[in-house]
Amino acid sequence: MLSLKTLKLGALLSAMILGTAFPAMAKTKSAAQAQDPIRLVMDSDYVDGKVNDPASKNTRKAYIVCNNAEFHLESASSDISEADVIVYENTYVDGQDFGVRNRIVKKTLKINDSEQLLPDNIYESCLGDGSLYDFVNHCYDVRVYMDEQDTKYVDYYFGIVDDNIFSEMLKAQQEKQAASKETESAASGGPVVTK
Repeated sequence: MLSLKTLKLGALLSAMILGTAFPAMAKTKSAAQAQDPIRLVMDSDYVDGKVNDPASKNTRKAYIVCNNAEFHLESASSDISEADVIVYENTYVDGQDFGVRNRIVKKTLKINDSEQLLPDNIYESCLGDGSLYDFVNHCYDVRVYMDEQDTKYVDYYFGIVDDNIFSEMLKAQQEKQAASKETESAASGGPVVTK
């Protein structure tokens, strides 16, 4: 059994580690957001995760969803009222060790107007043939252009999983967030909640 002194020492060490790591991450995130005049904001439930991108052969941070996710664009500048968006499906070529980027749709979205990830006919077709949940072999990429000339863009990746997997992932994310809050509370000297 751990003594109170050992627990306090552990909390102090956690506070030192967290105190040095979080400010650096916060500065990086806010600096990146300040550079992008437009950002994608999720309206649907999602889990922070990763997908394998067959087109680049890299792992990408992604929104993991269980349906035809909805999102909107936001801008800090009142001068920006719309942005061009292209939705791609990045898929491995059967029997090959490379992937292709297939354009699904290109459109201009008004800032703050909600939009679905996939057109209804494509969503229903992929749902019907089972390819919608082929999480290992493909992902979706929403490319948001940051300027009128469509020269600068940011890619937002999506993975779609079935309801059961999504529920498990959501539960794991919530448990991780709760544990993180408990660690932060203990590190700051606040009350520790135990189950």
